[in-house]
Amino acid sequence: MQHKQRLWLLIINMTTVSLVVASIGIFSLYQISFRQQEERLQEILDSEIRLINAIVNQEATKNLSLKKQEENTLKILQNANQSCKNFAKTGQINLAKKEDNLIIYLLTNCNEKFKQPVFIDWKSKFGVPSRAALKGESGTTIDLDYRGVKVLAAYQPIEKLKWGIVAKIDLVELRSPFIRITIYTAIIGLIINSFGASFFIKLTYPMLKKLEKSELDNRNINKQLQQEIIERSNIENALQQEINILAKIMELNQVGIVLVNPQGKIILASGKAEQILGLSKEEMSQLSPNDPRWDLRDYDGNVVQENDLMAKKILETKQPIYDQIRTLNLDQKGRIFLSINAAPIFDHQEQIKGVLYAFEDITQQLLSQKELSQREAQFRAIFEKSVLGIALLNLAGKIIKTNNSLQIMLDYAEEELLNLDFQQTICSYEQNNQEFQAVINGEIEFHQSEKRFFCKNGNSIWGNLIVSLIKDSNNKGLFIVAIIEDITQRKQSELDLQESEQKYRNMIETAHEGVWIIDNNNKTTFVNQRMLEMLGYQEEEMLGKELLYFTDEQGKKMALANIERRRQGIKEQHEFKFIHKDGREIWTLIATNPLFDSAKNYTGALGLLSDITEHKIIEKALQKTNEKLKQYVKELQAHNRERDLLNRLNEFIQACVTVREAYGVLGDLLAPLFPDCSGAVFIINNSNTLVEAVTIWGENSFTEKIFSPAECWGLRHGYIHLSNQAYHSLFCPHTKENNQPNISLCLPMMAQSKSIGLLYLACKNNHAIDEHKQQFARTVAENISLNIANLQLRESLHQSSIRDALTGLFNRRYLEESLERELYLAQRKKYTVGVIMIDIDHFKRFNDTFGHDAGDYVLKEVAKVLKNDVRKGDIACRYGGEELTIIMPEVDLNHTFNRAEQIRQQIEQLELKHHEQLLGQITASFGVACYPEDGKTLEKVLQIADNYLYQAKKQGRNCVIKSRI
Repeated sequence: MQHKQRLWLLIINMTTVSLVVASIGIFSLYQISFRQQEERLQEILDSEIRLINAIVNQEATKNLSLKKQEENTLKILQNANQSCKNFAKTGQINLAKKEDNLIIYLLTNCNEKFKQPVFIDWKSKFGVPSRAALKGESGTTIDLDYRGVKVLAAYQPIEKLKWGIVAKIDLVELRSPFIRITIYTAIIGLIINSFGASFFIKLTYPMLKKLEKSELDNRNINKQLQQEIIERSNIENALQQEINILAKIMELNQVGIVLVNPQGKIILASGKAEQILGLSKEEMSQLSPNDPRWDLRDYDGNVVQENDLMAKKILETKQPIYDQIRTLNLDQKGRIFLSINAAPIFDHQEQIKGVLYAFEDITQQLLSQKELSQREAQFRAIFEKSVLGIALLNLAGKIIKTNNSLQIMLDYAEEELLNLDFQQTICSYEQNNQEFQAVINGEIEFHQSEKRFFCKNGNSIWGNLIVSLIKDSNNKGLFIVAIIEDITQRKQSELDLQESEQKYRNMIETAHEGVWIIDNNNKTTFVNQRMLEMLGYQEEEMLGKELLYFTDEQGKKMALANIERRRQGIKEQHEFKFIHKDGREIWTLIATNPLFDSAKNYTGALGLLSDITEHKIIEKALQKTNEKLKQYVKELQAHNRERDLLNRLNEFIQACVTVREAYGVLGDLLAPLFPDCSGAVFIINNSNTLVEAVTIWGENSFTEKIFSPAECWGLRHGYIHLSNQAYHSLFCPHTKENNQPNISLCLPMMAQSKSIGLLYLACKNNHAIDEHKQQFARTVAENISLNIANLQLRESLHQSSIRDALTGLFNRRYLEESLERELYLAQRKKYTVGVIMIDIDHFKRFNDTFGHDAGDYVLKEVAKVLKNDVRKGDIACRYGGEELTIIMPEVDLNHTFNRAEQIRQQIEQLELKHHEQLLGQITASFGVACYPEDGKTLEKVLQIADNYLYQAKKQGRNCVIKSRI
């Protein structure tokens, strides 16, 4: 292409790019304007809809009919439309409704250039935006309006009036400004580019002249270079042709060819060489002939030394080497054998350019020769050492070779057998020689038959004869092999077996047991007379039928399993049920044996059957009796176990000291009594308002733990209550609705004609709470209630014996009993014991002034202060009258004094009122002592504390006195 042409092409390209850029800009402006117009139409439509809705709402307040409201609204809109201004030359608002299959337009266009149609067909292709609005849709679209003109329209439905409203503008009006701008821009651009091109051409024309002259000079130089390149290319082509001819020769050759330079590098290799060595040309070029990775060895496996390398010898002698066998160890193929020929290659100056190797893979050939030799040796060993008699015959049937076993078998020497006619001489007694002749003629590959052969000494033997024709690779017969197995003893055994079989058949027919023989397809092949009598069939009715025919469905499954064990060679004796011809069940005792042929293939089974039907009837009756006895023993054992567990329950509860202790062991004791159930023991509180679980076992999710007595049917009517899923509504209210058991039992626990609690049992198994378990549960509930009532009575008596009835504090008797124990513990553990003696000041005055009831009330209130202030291990007791005592283990004198001071202040702060009468301030005097500082015995310490108490009273009362102040 010339420079002038390039210059004009550049100008055209610049002009085109300018026009494209301007077009893209104008198109972008058009898109922006289009989106703005869409938004404007939508805003206009929203404003119109708000106006219409306002008019509709106003008309609705006038109590007019719906039709009248619609007419008034339309009239207002038509008047407003007549006075409105266009929002574009072609812009307008359409209001439409649907009647039958027509779209009725309700407004006339305020732009007089267009005439508003009264209606159009609903299925018309025009009026698309109005139809979409009347369908209840809203949005914007570009489509045909009622005039058939493409418009940009925004549309929405007016739900209250079932109208549709559309604000639209013609698409032509939107596009026309941008089309005009595009045309003006193109004209102006072309004018500017024309002036620019003219100026650019004038500026660059002198430079183009100089550039053309320089190109002419370069063109002449290029012609000379191209001539030289053509001459060199012709030489290279001729050389390449020679190389191609050599490559074709190498590729077509069936031997591998490799060219090695004097430095030992492979520079050329044929495809056959790559195939044999399993290496590409690039891989071979990186290896030298003496590279250790070749692992080069001679035929015997010896490593080839460096002095024996063929390349070195050829370079030294300049003579070729032929028929060298080497082995290579290749990664892909393993070790292979190569037959190698090598020759030197000379240049035109008679200098060696390299060595050319031609080699062939003879691995398979050598292996075939080795395998053939091994097979020949194996055949000779088999022929000579075989225990079978073997004779080789020519195609005419003459003996050409025999082994020692055949000679011994027939009592002939080998010389006597050679050249004898095998067919006519040795087998002359047997005339069935058609198959033998067919083998000789090549019609069949082999023939096998049992023949009798005569020996030289006049005796005869039975032999199993196999005659086979041996062929060469061209399927042409070479010779015949005759193999004879001496089966004389087997033949004799068969005769003896036939005789023995007849004897056994006579025995079987007269035997008392039934005899049944089946084949490997389970079909009956023999039954004796006794077997026919057992089942009531005739012989022809049983022969050929399967064993499974004579039993029921359950027996068929058992029979198939038994037959499978026979196939595995298992002998066994078992009972089996057959069905008599008249439908009765016949029980038999079968002793079965599997039957196998000489090749140990399963051929069937033999069974000896004895009728044990009567025995089975007696056994079944005994079994039922035995099962009843077992069930009775089982129930008796269960009752004994229940009785033992109940006795254990009573013993443990009676051994408990407190009721709370009994509650703690009840769960573990009750769980074994009802092993398949969950349960709980509930106790009613003293006020008879709540029933609370004191022990639970099993799955504790069927009932609430605390409920009122009215929520249990058993407690309501004071009798055992059983409920289950069959009577769902009878479950007690305390049973959880979201997790109901299948069955539950509520047993009130009564003591002295009063309900003290509830025994509750629940389980998922309906049979776990049978009639016996219900009776047993009643007994358990009675025992629990009696034991708990006794414990409560015992505990109440114990409390009354150690507690002061008025104050609830321990009495003096309990104090005296506790002193010995506390002294022992204090001595053993080496700790101190604090003692506080308390006396209420002016107590006699309270009694005289307010009466004894007020005095008792004061004692109770002071006792409450002591109960709330002492520790759990402390002992607070009423020592006598208005005198109180506190024993505080492991507390020294100072802490005892501080505690007494706290109690004094609390008593002083009491404000007591009895029968609406204020009792005035109450105070108390305190004496404090400590063991062992104040005495070696607690009695002594009590005495000292009492002395300090009197000192406190002498010092004015309402104070605490201790030793060593």
